[in-house]
Amino acid sequence: MKVVLVQLSDIHIDDETNNSILTKTDEISRAVYPYLPGADHIVLIVSGDIAYSGTQSQYKLAQTFLQEIVEKLSAEAGRKVGVFVVPGNHDCDFQNESKSRSNNVQYLQSNGVSAIDDSVINVCTEIQKNFFQFQKSIEGKDAHRTDRLWHEYRVPGRDCNVVIEGMNIAWVSKLREEPGRMLFPFERYQNKQRNPEDLHILVMHHPVNWFNQNIYAGYRRFLRDRATMVISGHEHLAGVTEINDIDAGSSVNIEGCVLQEHKGNLTSTGFNVIAIDTANVRYQAHRLEYQAGAYSTREEGAWLDYRPLPQKAELVGKLKKNHLEKLNDPGAYLFTPGRDSMALSDIYVYPDLVPANQLTSKVRQLINSSTLQISDELRCGVLVSGDERSGRSSLLYQLYVSHHAQGLFPVLIDGSKIDSTHEKDIDQLIRQSVAAQYEATTAKGFASTSRFQKVLLLDNFDESGIVDKVGRAKVLELFKQRFEYVVATVSSTFEMQEAVDANTAELLKEFKHFHIQPFGNVKRSQLIKRWLSLGADNSLDERDFIGKYHEAERLLTGVMDKSLIPHSPLFLLTLLHSVEAGRSNELQNSALGHYYLVLLGTALQGAGVRPEKLDDYIQYCTYLSWRFHQSEGTLLSRTELRAFNDDFSNEWMTTDFDKYLTVLLEARVLREVGQDYEIRYPYIYFYLKGRYLSMHLDDPEILKYVSECCDHLYVRENANTMLFLAHHVSNNSVIEQIARVLGKLFGDKAPVRFDDDVGNVNNFIFESPKLVFESSHSPTELRDEIAEEADKREHHDGLMEKREQGADLSLQSQIVMLAKTSEILGQLLKDQYARIPRTKKRELVGKIFDGNMRALRSFFDTIVNSSESLFNGVQEALKSRKKEITDTQGQAMTRRIVSVAIEMVTFALVIKAAQNATSPDLSEDVESFVDGNKHLSNRIIELATLLDSASDFPRKKLESVYKDCKTNLIALRIVENLVFHRLYMFKTSTADMRWLHDKLGIPIKFQQTVSFGRQETQLA
Repeated sequence: MKVVLVQLSDIHIDDETNNSILTKTDEISRAVYPYLPGADHIVLIVSGDIAYSGTQSQYKLAQTFLQEIVEKLSAEAGRKVGVFVVPGNHDCDFQNESKSRSNNVQYLQSNGVSAIDDSVINVCTEIQKNFFQFQKSIEGKDAHRTDRLWHEYRVPGRDCNVVIEGMNIAWVSKLREEPGRMLFPFERYQNKQRNPEDLHILVMHHPVNWFNQNIYAGYRRFLRDRATMVISGHEHLAGVTEINDIDAGSSVNIEGCVLQEHKGNLTSTGFNVIAIDTANVRYQAHRLEYQAGAYSTREEGAWLDYRPLPQKAELVGKLKKNHLEKLNDPGAYLFTPGRDSMALSDIYVYPDLVPANQLTSKVRQLINSSTLQISDELRCGVLVSGDERSGRSSLLYQLYVSHHAQGLFPVLIDGSKIDSTHEKDIDQLIRQSVAAQYEATTAKGFASTSRFQKVLLLDNFDESGIVDKVGRAKVLELFKQRFEYVVATVSSTFEMQEAVDANTAELLKEFKHFHIQPFGNVKRSQLIKRWLSLGADNSLDERDFIGKYHEAERLLTGVMDKSLIPHSPLFLLTLLHSVEAGRSNELQNSALGHYYLVLLGTALQGAGVRPEKLDDYIQYCTYLSWRFHQSEGTLLSRTELRAFNDDFSNEWMTTDFDKYLTVLLEARVLREVGQDYEIRYPYIYFYLKGRYLSMHLDDPEILKYVSECCDHLYVRENANTMLFLAHHVSNNSVIEQIARVLGKLFGDKAPVRFDDDVGNVNNFIFESPKLVFESSHSPTELRDEIAEEADKREHHDGLMEKREQGADLSLQSQIVMLAKTSEILGQLLKDQYARIPRTKKRELVGKIFDGNMRALRSFFDTIVNSSESLFNGVQEALKSRKKEITDTQGQAMTRRIVSVAIEMVTFALVIKAAQNATSPDLSEDVESFVDGNKHLSNRIIELATLLDSASDFPRKKLESVYKDCKTNLIALRIVENLVFHRLYMFKTSTADMRWLHDKLGIPIKFQQTVSFGRQETQLA
């Protein structure tokens, strides 16, 4: 049986404003037509916010609107189309709210809903009277209502029945909806009949993360236990998520698009179509969005192939509470606003794997580890290796949850507990593990369970007490005889041949060996999205969501791209968590110093250091980092460490060497390398070294060292040292040192002003072609594409390991120096904002701007002074590749190539200058500097800082700059590119689009192409 569900959501029909969506019934219906052939049943589901304020007149419009769609679909399919609706918060008529209802809602939100009766429900739902009348009229007799909070719609079928159940979550809504305050008395419905053979679909308006913390876990469990599919709306951000719950099994969450924003805004209009094939237990989900005059499916918003529909398999047994807590532990205490804590499954992103035999290959086949949820993939055995903190154990925990939900019998065994190759000892270890993970009644049945239902998840196999390869092979073979499906994890230093030997374990030669990949741009992007989606206030529209995503992405990219901390999920989550812990303002200001301290403090506390003792250990580690620096190497022996401990004890406080060493090893501040020790992560070394330097700037030798670092910032050690020193110090001498170096770079050049000083360069620009955008991506999807492309590129920061010989720096080193000094000055401004006087801040902003513009002058001079040889070289290269082109064609192509190159370099330097001064706290100082130095270059860079966010367009400044650029082609191109970059990377309001059309002459169609992802469009 094929069932087609058409999900509309958040229509917001208002009787006082323009309802643009009411004219789109034909477009909506036509978009659904391709999914109707072969459909046995069709149901139109509306998941809330049908009206804007719950009035009769609004529902009258809604009735006509939905009925037109139903009639069109019914005529096309030749069969009846059912309707099923649930209310949202906008379906409440708050104009008629009684004092009794207001008091009841207030009481319930404070005391819970465990003891309510029908009278309370009736009072709380009195403002939904108009909705209930509409619901009865539009649904007819097909739906059955249990009470005002629950009703259902049955679709009978040969294979199974599809039961659609609706919940009235808005019964306790307020005019101003408050995150984390929603309640639902799910206990009233826990015992409602549920045939295991039926497919249950729950429909509600508010997603589960809007619910009160006191009932959150129980309510979520209720949803997942009862439903195979949960359909919701409210957040205006569409998505499809498959979930594996330890106790309740698998389910699918489908979140609806917004069909119409308030006041008839169709900027983000869309809806979902879900096709269910009950015979083959599978489904498709499609997101249809309005583009080029029609609703259509973009590949990014659809699962074009059918996917297996999660089944509520009969679970093998109940897990023990302590084991459940272990499987749910994310590895650190994490929370977001409105959520006291979160489970691993809430934020887990499956890492990519690469076959071990391709680790050194230039071409690698990336395999998502989520495929290990398919039991057949484990039949031959899978070995997963990974670096420390790569998430090996977390992967096994998620696989445990998944396979248990599928009705299999997973068992988790710690490899370090294996100390024997005897069969009876292996059996004893298995029994002990089962007994520790399952309730007694389940554990007793393990022995009689077929091995074809058993999954072994063997963690840290290389830490077993069996060290010889023959013994390890025997252990694996014994496990394989008892478990049909096996996944084992090992460290990255483990060699597969140690476990697989043709003479001793022929069976094991079929084991597949994969290595966990670090989190690159794509996985970081997915993690950020998961994190942001967990916040209590998820009523963000796409524009605000992209804005928050942009800030978080900028933080993580800024930290990770310096290769100073491991690209592992736990480090990334710790950074994201610190943002939510009351420090979101620091995220916006990109003050990274605090985040490194969070990482270090979290590591020490995880090793048992009490909060009140953190300062002692950080002080110890600070001086230890300088001892590593003085050793002129990365290693210290145990004897050298003990000598340092004695010196520190004599100068500061008595410290127990063995205790401190144990803590630092456990906290992963240090690690053993043979007989020696090193600081494990670069970020720890440089953060602590920077702290030491900041504490000793009154020492002439330290000042001399800082000066040497500043003079050679193209060297990696020096650049990282100064960058981390910037996190700690606002000392004027250090600031002057960095500013001095920046002033010397390209010091013989005058900054480009874009006033009357670029005439020669404009001669290369005037024939530049019209800008063309060809894209099928929205801003969110574009960011995903950029992340994918970034993962494909090899990252190189241009830094050198040693100083150059000679007094004059190479051009490459000057460019790297310019980038690093600008970055460090910008970091100082952001980290030490409150400690630097305004006059100094304005001066430093000017130095950052001028430094980049001097580099641009050098580039322009090179182009102008060598134009003849440059043009000849480009033409010759073109002719060698395209021998058929004429001289005229070659000259035209050469001019275009040179023009584009000039634009790209100019744009890059403008953006670099802007990024180093972009911060909400600095905006006043940037504006003040520009007001006193009104060169067009400064105004353009300021404009770039303002456009690099999801906030409204800075209309007044943009209009003024654009007006002054009209006769300056290179400046005009840069401003146009800044605007297009803003359209491309962020959601743009219709009002801003109209303004851009009226003031800058940018066609609406072109803007929509850039902003939403449409067909190819050329700027007229």
